Amino acid sequence: MIENSKQLLDEIQRLEKVCCAKETVIKNRFTEIRENFSPAKVMINSFSSITGVDLNANTFLKRALLVAVTFFAQRWIRKKELSLESKIIEWVQKIFYQMKEKFSSGKDEHEEDDHSNESDPSAESEIPKA
Repeated sequence: MIENSKQLLDEIQRLEKVCCAKETVIKNRFTEIRENFSPAKVMINSFSSITGVDLNANTFLKRALLVAVTFFAQRWIRKKELSLESKIIEWVQKIFYQMKEKFSSGKDEHEEDDHSNESDPSAESEIPKA
């Protein structure tokens, strides 16, 4: 309760401060709402709500950076995978050819032995002499 003029003046000053603070809050909110409903913001928010992609500057840049890093990491891993794959194929081919040469060289020796036995002198006598 206010009992004298001094208390009345104090209460008026307090209410003016409260009123000034509330006006500042209302002005800030109004400015924020006006910025959010600018044509550019409306378009960006519409696009974001339709596609699900947040186009907030900070979020967009972070996501773009993350996508770029992921893309380059995948390319680097793919290149390493391809080079490793080609080395493994090269090693397998080398081993295959070495085994093939080893087994085919053993076969060739047996074939040469068979051919040397086939050429006997009686086979030459069957050719008629003129």
